[in-house]
Amino acid sequence: MSRDEQDPSGPLAWKKVEETFERVGLVLELEVGGRTIGTTAEHPFYVLGKGWTAAGELKPGDRIVGLDPRESVSVTALRLTGRQEKLYNLRVADYHTYFVGDAAWGFALWAHNEYNAPTSSPVPRLGPRGVDPAHHNANIMVRDASGRLRHHERIVSGNMTPEEQALGFPRNTLASHTEARAIRNIPLHRGETMIITGQRPPCPTCKGIMNQAARESGATIIYRWRENGVTRTWTAGN
Repeated sequence: MSRDEQDPSGPLAWKKVEETFERVGLVLELEVGGRTIGTTAEHPFYVLGKGWTAAGELKPGDRIVGLDPRESVSVTALRLTGRQEKLYNLRVADYHTYFVGDAAWGFALWAHNEYNAPTSSPVPRLGPRGVDPAHHNANIMVRDASGRLRHHERIVSGNMTPEEQALGFPRNTLASHTEARAIRNIPLHRGETMIITGQRPPCPTCKGIMNQAARESGATIIYRWRENGVTRTWTAGN
């Protein structure tokens, strides 16, 4: 069962599962409606008043929309478990959404299948399939001026492209950082918001790149990471 990703009040429809994915990732536990749901920090759910929101950005009190768009279920807690487990996802034809739930629960949650919009400049080792433990992994979400999710992908550092390698050391190493790749490969427009969720603090060079991109595009660029069990936030230009 699915609903058009851009029409939260639209009708439900059966849609074909085009592909299934399997990967190993860090588990984030959501407490919703008295149930515990294991997901990943980058997996989007549709939140009342916010739209598509990555699980790692949910807050207690956020309400996730269900099968009936007039009904929603409250998030009561989030826990980063630190566990790496085998995870599963799927790609749904046309609408790119599905519902997470069980008849015994009495509710279902509207989830996105993490469909990645095509880009004109492919990024090495991107997409929802897998976390590379040997490199820095970052989840990138871009919302347009109306708040609608228009781009979502995972970018991994390292594995230099020929263009990056040609820059020579140290510029080639810096160019292969996740933040630099995100800014270089995803065009931003005035009023948009890019949220980068990484695994460590941004380096000074990447901060400079993000500051320049924010000034030139008129977009808001936010970088988030976990440090000592606390979510830290840095905003370009501040």
